[in-house]
Amino acid sequence: MKKKLALLLAVVLCLGLMTACGGEKGGNGEDEEDLKEFKAEGIGTFYLPDDYEMTTGTWEEPFTSDYVLFQKGDISIYVNYFDQEVYDATGTTLPADLEEYSQRPGAVKDLPEGGSYEEDEYGNLSVSYTDEDGIVHYLILMAGTDSYATAGITYPEGTEDTELIPKWLHQTKLD
Repeated sequence: MKKKLALLLAVVLCLGLMTACGGEKGGNGEDEEDLKEFKAEGIGTFYLPDDYEMTTGTWEEPFTSDYVLFQKGDISIYVNYFDQEVYDATGTTLPADLEEYSQRPGAVKDLPEGGSYEEDEYGNLSVSYTDEDGIVHYLILMAGTDSYATAGITYPEGTEDTELIPKWLHQTKLD
């Protein structure tokens, strides 16, 4: 009886340690149930921890397009949104797919020299690099229904709690 009780206690302690150490939550304690829904009208729905602050706006140059910005400490996440209306206003066609979008001038301009977008583990096209100032740039291209977006994540090298951001952004639902 004591052996069974000791074994049960050991299992309970192990499960408790796994939870405390982030066993199923990817290390920083943020799993999908801990994420807040952020709705950016006319852009999409994003899922991030509730300690991020959201700002939305519209770029006027070189053409009109909407954006959303999330910030938490040194971490910034921006998403530039392009729908059929933007493409019509610029006299270009909506890209056929994410691969074609990745070749457009707006997507290519943010790439480091010699860089290219590759499919990431979440099915998006992305690239990551660190600039000469020690700032990490993680760019993600996303497709919606008749819309595309470029998400940029920036933070100083060594910033904690950044490894799950691409996973969170993969859950984005563009309008």
